[in-house]
Amino acid sequence: MIGRTIAHYEIIEKLAEGGMGVVYKARDTHLDRFVAIKALPPELTGDPERKRRFVQEAKAASALNHPNIITIHDIWSDGGADFIVMEYVPGKTLYELVPREGMPVKEALKYAMQIADGLAKAHSAGIVHRDVKPSNIMVSEDGFVKLLDFGLAKLIEPQAGESDATDTVGPRTGEGKLPGTLAYMSPEQAEGWKLDARSDIFAFGALLYEMLTGRRAFQRESKVSTLSAIVREEPQPVSHVVEGLPVELEKLISRCLRKDRNRRIQHMGDVKLALEELQAEPAGRRAPSAGVVTPSIVVLPFVNLNRDEETEFFSDGLTEELINALAQVENVRVISRTSAFHFKGKTEDIRTVGQRLQVNTVLEGSVRRAGNRVRITAQLVSVADGSHLWSQRFDRELKDIFDVQDEVARAILDTLRVKLAGEPQLPVKRPTQNLEAYRLYLKGLQQVGKWTHEGMERGIEFFGQARRLDPDYPHPYAALACTRAWLAVLGRSAPRQAMPRAKAEALRTLEMDDKLPEAHLALAMVLHFFEWEWAGAEREYKRAIELNPGWTMSHGWYSFFLAHMSRLDEAIAEARRAVELDPINVVANRFLSMSYYYASRFDEFVQQGRATLELDPNEVPTRWFLALAYAARGNYQESLAMAEEASLVGRGDPVALIGLAFGYGVAGRREEALKLLGELKERRAQAYCPAWLLAIDYASLGHTDECLKWLEKAYEERDGLLCNIKVAHAFRQLRSEPRYQNLLRSMHFPDAQP
Repeated sequence: MIGRTIAHYEIIEKLAEGGMGVVYKARDTHLDRFVAIKALPPELTGDPERKRRFVQEAKAASALNHPNIITIHDIWSDGGADFIVMEYVPGKTLYELVPREGMPVKEALKYAMQIADGLAKAHSAGIVHRDVKPSNIMVSEDGFVKLLDFGLAKLIEPQAGESDATDTVGPRTGEGKLPGTLAYMSPEQAEGWKLDARSDIFAFGALLYEMLTGRRAFQRESKVSTLSAIVREEPQPVSHVVEGLPVELEKLISRCLRKDRNRRIQHMGDVKLALEELQAEPAGRRAPSAGVVTPSIVVLPFVNLNRDEETEFFSDGLTEELINALAQVENVRVISRTSAFHFKGKTEDIRTVGQRLQVNTVLEGSVRRAGNRVRITAQLVSVADGSHLWSQRFDRELKDIFDVQDEVARAILDTLRVKLAGEPQLPVKRPTQNLEAYRLYLKGLQQVGKWTHEGMERGIEFFGQARRLDPDYPHPYAALACTRAWLAVLGRSAPRQAMPRAKAEALRTLEMDDKLPEAHLALAMVLHFFEWEWAGAEREYKRAIELNPGWTMSHGWYSFFLAHMSRLDEAIAEARRAVELDPINVVANRFLSMSYYYASRFDEFVQQGRATLELDPNEVPTRWFLALAYAARGNYQESLAMAEEASLVGRGDPVALIGLAFGYGVAGRREEALKLLGELKERRAQAYCPAWLLAIDYASLGHTDECLKWLEKAYEERDGLLCNIKVAHAFRQLRSEPRYQNLLRSMHFPDAQP
C-alpha cells in the first residue's frame, strides 16, 4: 500500500494495525492535507447486509461533528476493498501515555472530561462506541483528545442465535468471537447480551481506573478468569492504590463499574457533570490515605429516658444540633434529619439501620433529666460488626446545653479522626439563652418535618411563639420564612400573601445572622418562584448549600431551579445528592423522581416514583406526577389509574382531585373531567387553589384557549408552579402559541424568544 495512490489519496506510511483493520497516513492531493485511511478487513464488509449497516453507521458517525470525536471525511470501495478516510491527528494514544504507576489526578481528569464529552455527544445521537479503550483514544501534541473508531462497533452487534465466548480486539469473525476488547468489556458484553450506551459507561469506568492506577481493573492470568472477574468480581478500590484520591472520583468510578447496568450511571452526561464538579472542587477535599474508609454517620434521635415532653424536646434538640454541626465537616457524610428521625422510637438493629442508610458508623445515646441537671450518654457504633468505637457520659446543668452539644460533637469528630480545617473546635453557636424559645422552635421543626399542610401551619404557630419570647433569636425567623415559602410553592397558600412575608422574615434573619442557610434558602425560593429573579435565586441557593452542604432541602429545591432553567443533567445530579444525604426521606426521593420527569427520562422516573411510594404509600404528589408521566408516554389508561389512586389516597385533597380530572381528560372521559373542573372552580372561590393545575386539566382536554387563560391567571397570581412552564410535558403543544411565548418573556426566562 505504501507509495500507492488510491483515488486522490497518496499513501505515505502505516500507522497501526488491529482487528478492525490497518490504518495509514496519507496525503489528500486535492486539498493538500494529511488524512488517516483505514483499510477494512473483508470480513467486515463482505456480506451485503453488513456492508449496508457499515455505510449507515459510518454516515451517522460522520455527522457527529464534535471536537473530541475523530472526523470521518469519506468512505469508498476500490478493487473489492473498503476504506474510511478520517481526520489525521499527530500525537500518541492514551495507551502510550499512561505510565505504569498511573497518571496524576489532574491530568487524568483533563483527559477524562474530553472523553466523556465525546461519548455523551455520540450517545445523544444514538451511536454506541462498544470498544472504548486506551488505544482508541488519541491525544494530540497539545493535549487535545480525539476518540477513534466511532460507528464501527455497531456493525458487529451480535445477531440473534449467535453465541459469544472469548476475548478479541475487533469484529466477530466466527463462532465464539466477541466484539470489543476483553479488558474493557461490560458484564453484559462479556455474556453476549444486546448492548446500549451503558456498556460504554462501564468501559469508561475501566479506562479511568487504568488511567489513575496504571492497572487494568479486571486483568487476570487467563482470558477465562478475566471474563469471570468482569462478570462476578469487584476491582481493588482505587484509593488503595492512589493516595489522596478525591472521594467523589472514587465514587464515580465505582458507579460506572457496577455489574447491574440498571444500577450503573445511566447517562454519559451525568458522568461528564460529575467530572466537571470534581474539576471545580477545591484541592483540599481528598479521600483519606489508602485503605481508610471515608467516614459516614447517622445520628439517631437520643432516647428520652424520662418519657416527658420537656426532656423529649431537649433530646431532639441535641440530636438536631449534632447533625447540623457534623454536616459542616468536610469528608464526613452525615445523614440528614428526616432519615435519622425516621428511626425515632424504633428498636431496629444498629447494623440494619447503618446498612439501610449506607453509613459505616451510628451515633446513639440517651438523655435523663433530674431537676435542673441532665445526664447524656452517647456511643459510637461500627455498622460492620456492631462494636462500640467510643462511649462517654456527660453530666451537666441544663443551662449549659450548647456547651454539651459542642463537647459531644467534638469528641465524636476526634474519634473519627477528622480534623477541622483551620478550626480548633466545632463551631456551635449559641442562638438563644431562652430555653422556652428554644423548646418552641424545636416543636415547630417537629411539626414541619411531617411535611403536611396541618404540620406546617402548626409549625408556623410555634415559630411565632418562639420569636415573640426572644425577638433576637434568628432561627425562628428563618424557619418561618422557609415554611411560608414552601406552603406557597406547594399550592397551600396564596403566593401574593405568603411570599412577601417570607422575604421580609428571611431578610430580617440575615440582618441578625447572615450564615443561616435556612434564610438563604427561603430568599432563593422567593426570588425563584415569586419574583422570577433567576440570577439572584441561583446565588442564594448556592449560598445555602455552601453554608450547610449536608442539608437536603437546599439541594432539592435547587434541583427544581436547575430544571426550570432547562439544565436537566445538573438538576438530576443535585436531586441525587439530596437522596444520598437523606436516603429514606420521602421529599428528597420526590425531588429525584420529578427531576427525571422534567428530563423526559420516564423509565427512571417511574422506577424512582415507585421507590418513593414504597417509602410512603400515602404519597399524593408522586402519584400525581406518575399520572402526568404515563400520559406523556401515551399510556392514558395507566395515567387514569394512577390519578384514581391518588384521589382515593388524597380523600378530597384539591391536588388529588385536579389529578383525577387530568386522568379523565387524557383517557377521553370528557364529561367527568369537566364536572370535576366545575367543582374545583367552586372550591377555588372559597380557598386558594393554584390556577396552574386547572390549566393542566384544560390541556388534557385539548382546550387551548382555556388552558392559556388559566396560565395567564397563574401569572397574575404569581403561582409558583408556573415556573414549570418550560419543562411541563402537558403544555408542549402550546409552544408555538404567541400567548405562551409572551408568558415566557414576561417571566424573564433567559432563553425566551424576543
